[in-house]
Amino acid sequence: MGYHPETLVCSFPPFAFERDRWIKRALFRLSPWIGFDIWHIDPEKPGTGNRRDDSCGWFDRTSGPYAGAVAEILNDKDIIQTIANTVDMEVFWRSAYLDDYPEDRRGWHRVTPSDALALTLMVGRRLEHSRYWAARRSAAWWRKPFVRKHDMDGLLIDLALNPGDNLAPSKDGHRDYPQSFILPLAASMHRQIKPWWKHPRWHLHHWKVTFHLVRNLRRMRQRCATCRKRLGFGYCPTQSGGKLHHGRCLGTASAKVGAGAQ
Repeated sequence: MGYHPETLVCSFPPFAFERDRWIKRALFRLSPWIGFDIWHIDPEKPGTGNRRDDSCGWFDRTSGPYAGAVAEILNDKDIIQTIANTVDMEVFWRSAYLDDYPEDRRGWHRVTPSDALALTLMVGRRLEHSRYWAARRSAAWWRKPFVRKHDMDGLLIDLALNPGDNLAPSKDGHRDYPQSFILPLAASMHRQIKPWWKHPRWHLHHWKVTFHLVRNLRRMRQRCATCRKRLGFGYCPTQSGGKLHHGRCLGTASAKVGAGAQ
């Protein structure tokens, strides 16, 4: 399952919390009447280096200026062997949430956090070093003083040690190893240095504006696909099976189906 080609750029008025100023909260209450949303519609072009349903690169997976550095590392037998030696020391990483599973399925093989940190820092710094000198060599003489190295250590440490999502590598299930470790690392570094004005949210030609009032007037006569009653003005329905439902109606119907299957 891929991304949806529509991505929300911004909404007006923005969401207001209880601790916000009364002006912002009052403006948000008028959202059903005066609000609008701006959506970015991805053209889904193939061959961009990203997923086809994210061809603009909202979640950019390309190496960008690190493409040459990635090719250089992949052709360096010494660093590839170093990566392989580190991953060969992987251990069985037990999960506290899989105690009810058989013993061999209570975790997965990953390198230790210390090895993941060392490997990520080594490869990440090599990528940045290669990118910097390649940019220096190709830049015009008057631009060379403005080419600088980026401090990536904070990002690299987070990529290696983030408890929820990290780059601790494993050879299990990766036919394209070690690219499966190097390419996501380069893409993360690319997103870190990518200028803000290159983000797809500024692709004005891909924008679509929807007004809350028009949408709410339309939903006054739209019916819930479950109970067949009208959705109502200002109601935010739940979409399932390509149809709109009241959240409570869909939940009740799902619970009945689950009870009948037991």
